Amino acid sequence: MDGSAIRGSISLAVTPFLDNGVIDWNSFDHLMDFHASAGSDAFFAVCGTSEMSLLTLDERLQVARRAVLRRGTMPVLACGNVSTDEREHPDEVRAMVDTGVDGLVLVPPVTPKDESAWLRYVESLIQSVDVPILLYEWPERNAYHISPALYLKMVETLNVYGLKDTSGHLSVISERRGAGAVFQAVASLVVPAFELGILGTTLIGSAVRPDLSKRLWESLVTRDVSVDPLAREIVLLHAVLDPSHPAGAKWLLKHAGWITEDTTRKPAVLDEAQRAALATWAGAAAPFPMPVAT
Repeated sequence: MDGSAIRGSISLAVTPFLDNGVIDWNSFDHLMDFHASAGSDAFFAVCGTSEMSLLTLDERLQVARRAVLRRGTMPVLACGNVSTDEREHPDEVRAMVDTGVDGLVLVPPVTPKDESAWLRYVESLIQSVDVPILLYEWPERNAYHISPALYLKMVETLNVYGLKDTSGHLSVISERRGAGAVFQAVASLVVPAFELGILGTTLIGSAVRPDLSKRLWESLVTRDVSVDPLAREIVLLHAVLDPSHPAGAKWLLKHAGWITEDTTRKPAVLDEAQRAALATWAGAAAPFPMPVAT
């Protein structure tokens, strides 16, 4: 797939679990249908929101395959170098690409490296990869800042396509946009970042309301008057999700009927105040789309 097909509102996935911690594939299928019906432009199946660090390699590959099978017209993205043993990354990347995903996302190496070493590390992983490559500064691994200079080198020499920006700074977004494609993850900066030329969004709120994320992107593109109220709604959603993500996202999805249980593998327990904040947001937001029985 040409990288240019990856743009717009990219939805993030949660991985639904049953009470016993096993992946709930029926709920996963419902979520895929939800994201497809919302018009999501792409689906990030194996990501931080999906609790990828707490999935086994086999589970990550199963999630990617299942997403590919049910994607409809949505390109599917997945992280390919999650294992804590860096020596496993070349085989992990090949296995993830073999699932049929349309884009491969790479996160920082396990061992912090200088820019030259990181460039060589990425090059070693993608020598035989024929899908678009995106980068993501995954906070769970290392707080590693991808400088605009390093990003430009990767774009020019390794044909890296895009970068998920979590910097929180418009000046950084602007510099990165000068180097290559940027996808914005910080909800409060989506509107000004759009004016800087970002190609899409990767918002944690899209795991819960892909329909709102898609509408926001369409409103930005068409310069519709609904941009500001939609942006406010999504910023507020991020505010209530962020302290316990993805536990809050799963709580909302369960109460809306899209997943069976709100079990997480991350040790995140929602307290009474957090549940009240989530319920308040849900009560004030646009109505939640209802699942269709299958």
